Amino acid sequence: MNQNTLLDLIDRTMLDRIYGYCYRRTSDHHEADALCSDILLAVTQAAQRTGEISNPEAFLWKIAHNVYADFSERRRQRAEREAMLDPDITPDDIPCEDDEEILALQDERLAAIYRQIAFLGRAYRDVMVAFYLDGVPIAEIARREGTSVGAIKQRLHWAREKIKGEVTTMTTNITTNENAMKLQPMHWNIWGTGNPLTGQAADHCERQFSRHLVWLCRKQARTAKELSELLCVPMSYVEEELGIQTFGQNGYGMLRRTEDGKYISNVLLFDRAEIAAVQKVYLDRIPALCDIIVRYAEAHMDEYMTFPYLNKSVDKNLVLWRHVKHYASMVEWEVEEALDSAFADVTKADRPYTQYIYEQDPDVRDWGGGCDGINASDIAGYRHVHLVNLYNSTLQAHFHCGHNIANDAPMMLAIRALKDGISMDTLSDAEREHAAKAIQSGYLYREGDMLYTKFLCETEAEDNYPTNADRALFAEISPICREIAEELSVLLRRIIPAHLLGEYPFANNLAGIPINDSVIETLIAKGLLTAPEGGIGAEGMWMRIEK
Repeated sequence: MNQNTLLDLIDRTMLDRIYGYCYRRTSDHHEADALCSDILLAVTQAAQRTGEISNPEAFLWKIAHNVYADFSERRRQRAEREAMLDPDITPDDIPCEDDEEILALQDERLAAIYRQIAFLGRAYRDVMVAFYLDGVPIAEIARREGTSVGAIKQRLHWAREKIKGEVTTMTTNITTNENAMKLQPMHWNIWGTGNPLTGQAADHCERQFSRHLVWLCRKQARTAKELSELLCVPMSYVEEELGIQTFGQNGYGMLRRTEDGKYISNVLLFDRAEIAAVQKVYLDRIPALCDIIVRYAEAHMDEYMTFPYLNKSVDKNLVLWRHVKHYASMVEWEVEEALDSAFADVTKADRPYTQYIYEQDPDVRDWGGGCDGINASDIAGYRHVHLVNLYNSTLQAHFHCGHNIANDAPMMLAIRALKDGISMDTLSDAEREHAAKAIQSGYLYREGDMLYTKFLCETEAEDNYPTNADRALFAEISPICREIAEELSVLLRRIIPAHLLGEYPFANNLAGIPINDSVIETLIAKGLLTAPEGGIGAEGMWMRIEK
């Protein structure tokens, strides 16, 4: 194996193992980063000198052990200097260089001490590091901290006594704490409503450490110290992560800080049992709701087809897909209206964007799906364009919130084709390729040499459609929706933390997730609706324009 192949092996499989090796032997991530960098540099230099490497792993670990040995020696020498500053340690306590057994014991104890310093709160950790590791005089530390010399001495004494006790008993040693949480993969299903550009808190909560930290604060406010002990993670990491999760994006974070300095969840987080319970409230009544919806769709199909769409021709199947999302939304709207009465004593959450999350059970169906909209102004000859895209287990998503219409060439062709169609003869070679993609995705269809917009298009003046067309459906589904709201309100008051009760509309959104797929599957089973082949097409997509 040559040098380049070795470096590729490190990037693909060895880097995390090397870092783990370093982290277990150092007191914090700063030392671990430095040691890991030293090892990688030594490996690279040795590989340049060696040429062909027959056993790359053995080669790498031999160098890692040598680098760590040098690191340990430097650390021992630093410990001697620290001991000179510690009034509790006498010169007799410092081992002789030729006493390897004592040196090994000293390294082990120093490592334990460094780990325990890492688990101290910031106020104690900072003074310990400043005095014992950086050699800063107590008077200077007091000046930096804005407090008295006596207060700093008290902190040092308290921290030193605590570390002595912990190192002696080893009850909270990071390598032996059997009560430490195991950071198993936590799978979240993340939903949101509003303008995502104003702040998506979960964007900063993708690592397993971040998620477990937030999850521990889901129902109970906790201090940084409690979280450090539960996760068995040094306080410096916990405090840094708490800062990230509290601030989030544009001030909307996964956590909020309480008046007494603790941290608690700032977003709805349902566990597996909770999401199953709230969705069951809807699922138990979906068959009855679907029967009503199917009868209504069949009875009003002629009315649907008379709506003034702007397309050259209108397909019955696409029209039904236009109404599907509305059917599901109507049920949720009716339930939420009933919930407003049940939660009359609660102020609704009001922010530009809100996220709500549940823990996904891999053994339970993931309903998934969503409905995203995008906007553009002064584009393709129109003052304003609004495109909507429904997606779920039956339909693939064409786009998501934040998609740039102007940079989507197939989509731009479809918008241009709305007025009079586009002749194939007028297209360049590049545009013909875009047109082929637009036809494949369901944006366009071809008649002879002409291309026409396939997904449904309407004017902004008709933005109350299909509400008007389906208005009579409200009265038919209302009794069932009130039943759902009555049962759901009792359940939500039990499982939502008191400080998040104002998020009950979003809890209702999570509870109602199965409606969309259930209605679609029922309409398909009854032959009213046809799913696109391969899951991608004009189905579930529509556009409103302002001329």
